[in-house]
Amino acid sequence: MSPSVHVCQAGSCRRNGSEAVLLEIEELANALDGECKVKGSGCLGLCSRGPAAVSVTEGREQRSHVNLDSLEASANVVETATGTKPRLDDPGLLTRLSGVRAMRMREQAISQYRWNGALNSILDEVQDKAKRGKSSGDLERLLAEVLVKSGFKNPPFDTMPSKIEDYTQWTLEDVTKLTRHSAVFHFKSNDRKRGTPNPRGGGRSPPKPKTWHTTLLGEVGKNEEGPLPWVERDYTPISGALEWERGTCDILIKIYKDGAATSWLHRVLTAWEASGRPDAGLKVWLSKPVLTLSVPYLVSGDAASFSPASVLLLLAGTGIVAMPQVLHHRDPYGKIGISVPKRHQLHVPVDMVFSCRADDVLMLDEITERCKEASEYANTEPKPPQINKGLRNCTLLLTDAKASAENSPFPNVTCSANDLNDLKSLPNAEVLESRLSLEIVRGALAKMPEPCRVVVSGPSAFNQAARNMLLEERVSDEAITILEA
Repeated sequence: MSPSVHVCQAGSCRRNGSEAVLLEIEELANALDGECKVKGSGCLGLCSRGPAAVSVTEGREQRSHVNLDSLEASANVVETATGTKPRLDDPGLLTRLSGVRAMRMREQAISQYRWNGALNSILDEVQDKAKRGKSSGDLERLLAEVLVKSGFKNPPFDTMPSKIEDYTQWTLEDVTKLTRHSAVFHFKSNDRKRGTPNPRGGGRSPPKPKTWHTTLLGEVGKNEEGPLPWVERDYTPISGALEWERGTCDILIKIYKDGAATSWLHRVLTAWEASGRPDAGLKVWLSKPVLTLSVPYLVSGDAASFSPASVLLLLAGTGIVAMPQVLHHRDPYGKIGISVPKRHQLHVPVDMVFSCRADDVLMLDEITERCKEASEYANTEPKPPQINKGLRNCTLLLTDAKASAENSPFPNVTCSANDLNDLKSLPNAEVLESRLSLEIVRGALAKMPEPCRVVVSGPSAFNQAARNMLLEERVSDEAITILEA
């Protein structure tokens, strides 16, 4: 077996320049005698330490590589896979790779309306070129263009602008506190510039079905992520595309004490509630919708090796937001507002394993409803051909709760064991006090018609553990989609 390297091309790794890392590793591997296969991969579950890659030796020994932020780090990946140290003194190689990482990072940021990240990358490169006495005229022109998009012309960047390209202001209408740590924020907008997940009309081709997300600007003031007075965080709404087009959006957010965006949001929410929830409401900036996964393949982009005969969701924590967006494609006309050919509708069995803390069970009512929907449908005769509803099977895994509600953002919200009784009573659902295990993954896979697409979404540690379990069960990398949550 030839050695190989798999470079993550998803999520935070891509934002941190993994396209350039892939190019670097390809160039370094091609310069060596012998064959080393290098290819991009889906998320490897190492989101908090990206860019990341996995090397596989001839003896099939795998090793994860994280924080690939230099050419030397990329060379180390190739050396681990092949046993040969690449040369880094080739002037032609260094010329080809010079500046590629910064260019890819800013291109990715601009394509997803992340103006703070884009400006940060541009400014870093301008400063680097100035130190080396090189001209940065093109970069300075790009800097001016992105500044205009972000609503500024010149420093200082100490207040929020009145207009930001590809963003609109949304008003907080209400908050549904689900647990001591998490809540659903209900937003409303009348601004037609908010865009749509499914552009149509005007001579366009029919919209392609997809899952999607939006970027929220946390107005934190001066910060280390860029020169602008905000931080940028991606969220997947639990409401559908049709609701977005009608001007409403529901976002599930877990408040982290040390999270820059969520701690800011909790502060302004507390102030808004303390002032009696004035009609003017709390306003936030949300970007136009951005593609997450194409449907029915459930992969990033359009390329897919197969159309799944079933879908297994392995979710943890706020990764549960993947569930409603996937299930919306059971009824694309009713939930998404577009007509989709049957071959692109997600009428295949969908099962879910969801892991969460016992005091932070998210979206329990919807999980129960989706299980009921499938259970009732299973007993309906005759069934429409090629139609499936809800969650065919669901396993809820409860891990230990935090010992105290002290310092939690919503201390007065309680969850009791009785809240789970409806779910426990269903024939297609089970509740276990357990973490995700190889045995649970194996049992879930055994029920899935092949070929099965496995979608994993949760914290980095969960994603990495789930991926390793799937690979141990000989699920191919091509069948695994991992989303950071």
